[in-house]
Amino acid sequence: ARPARRGKSGGKTPMPEWIAPELASLVEQPPRGEWAYELKLDGYRLMSRIEDGHVLLLTRNGHDWTERLPHLEKALAGLG
Repeated sequence: ARPARRGKSGGKTPMPEWIAPELASLVEQPPRGEWAYELKLDGYRLMSRIEDGHVLLLTRNGHDWTERLPHLEKALAGLG
């Protein structure tokens, strides 16, 4: 088990309700220098939230897709 997150005062901090995802940007060439980047591939990106054994799978627009992907929900439940 992981230790609980602690705030500046040392107490537990609540998990944020939403974290805005970083969206891919289409460019002609990748940036130069010491940048990390990934190819933009078609498909779905989901954010998972696991709290108190409950799994929530959200699209980038905040739609709940948990019921659409029960196999992923079950796999992630073992992490929380």
